[in-house]
Amino acid sequence: LMEQRGVFVATRLGVRVSQLYIDPLSAVIMVDGMEKLEGATLDDGTEIPILYLISLLPDMFRARVRGSEFSQLVEMIDDDIMGLTPEGGMDMSTRDQLAFIKMAVVLKAWVNEFSEERIANELGVEPGDLYRFRETASWLAYSFSEIARLFRKANLHKYLFELAIRLRQGVRKELLRLVSVPGVGRVRGRALHDSGYETVRALAEAQPRDLTRIPGIRDKLAESIIQEARRMSTRSRRGKGQ
Repeated sequence: LMEQRGVFVATRLGVRVSQLYIDPLSAVIMVDGMEKLEGATLDDGTEIPILYLISLLPDMFRARVRGSEFSQLVEMIDDDIMGLTPEGGMDMSTRDQLAFIKMAVVLKAWVNEFSEERIANELGVEPGDLYRFRETASWLAYSFSEIARLFRKANLHKYLFELAIRLRQGVRKELLRLVSVPGVGRVRGRALHDSGYETVRALAEAQPRDLTRIPGIRDKLAESIIQEARRMSTRSRRGKGQ
């Protein structure tokens, strides 16, 4: 809140936080982290620090750390991660910090297309928990992107907006457009990309018989994917022409 002529009114940040249904402390951590990320190169190397920051948020779940994981997680505590931890704003034990790092590792595995089975076997997170983790993290990444947009941090907004989609879909950045096509998920998206269909336009120009050569895609699905890709390509061209 801020005072104007003796009346307290909500700030733009306060209004947006209310609209996003996030904990006000989450917003404080986002703003603090946003300032610390100023000038940082936003690429694949930024994933763990930003996912760690998302894991710190009060709205986020905590991952269970197994005893066998302690030493490996301790080795991941570096300057990039420590620099994003709010100073004096959180009462955090070493175990807490390792739980946040573990969550960042789990989420990074998901957005880098690890299967649910592999995440369960290697990281001890079952599909049901993974679903809750990734859905909540996706919403928080989107909320963070909106806070960044409010502060006119265009590059960070774009990075976080794309990260929110990646967290929901479980894909690397190069599949973002493909998985926006109805009927194309993370597995089919990867199969299509690896078969040379790297863009929506490439799908729009394909023939059903071409797609049915890819495992998991049969005649009706191939026709549906191509039709949807053509609709999207048409809308995109119209949008550019306006």
